[in-house]
Amino acid sequence: MLLQALQEGVLFLTIDRPRHANALSRGLFDTLHAAFLRARDDVQVKVVVLGSSGTKVFSAGADLKELASQDSAAESTLSFHALLTRALLDILDCPKPVIARLQGPAVGGGLMLAAVCDEIIAVESAWVSLPEIKIGMPTPIGAAVLAPRASRSVLQRLVQRGERFTAKECLALGVVDAVVSAEGLDQAVSKSASELASIETSAFATNKNWLNREVRANLFIANAEENSEHAH
Repeated sequence: MLLQALQEGVLFLTIDRPRHANALSRGLFDTLHAAFLRARDDVQVKVVVLGSSGTKVFSAGADLKELASQDSAAESTLSFHALLTRALLDILDCPKPVIARLQGPAVGGGLMLAAVCDEIIAVESAWVSLPEIKIGMPTPIGAAVLAPRASRSVLQRLVQRGERFTAKECLALGVVDAVVSAEGLDQAVSKSASELASIETSAFATNKNWLNREVRANLFIANAEENSEHAH
């Protein structure tokens, strides 16, 4: 479900559910939480790389089959939001640099996980979207975590229209940090990880805490807003 490998100070966390479009399940969220606690506390970990298995998709977001199997749709949605928010906070609060390795599309919750990483490196064929509005669902959490990376007009198109943006469009708009060929992805990730690993950890952590202060605060407000919507 989540592959973990520590190589020369880099902790590679790989979502390993390719047959399920690397969807975000309860079990995956729990394993991610434990992995980020490890990353926080293990002095051997200098950088975290969050990626996915396969070549088709980084993550399609919520595991809709798992949500549908719950007795109450409202309760399952509230539970998903709680787990997603915990995962987003785990990444935001991780004192080590976190790189998102997008080997394919990042959709819904998958895009949210990538958005809170310190850097996003994507392949040329990747694209991103927040499609919740197309099925009548609000996504304040998505808006909150994309806001630091996207302009108001881009957020409007992502959140209120559910539009897709290609990796190259995302690079031009500042939503991702680098776009490379599929063949060059691992090299680009390794280069960035090596550079980030050389930075003094406490200095990086202090800066990260400051940079993320607003999105962290807004995330709690957004989570409460979504909970209120689904509780009615």
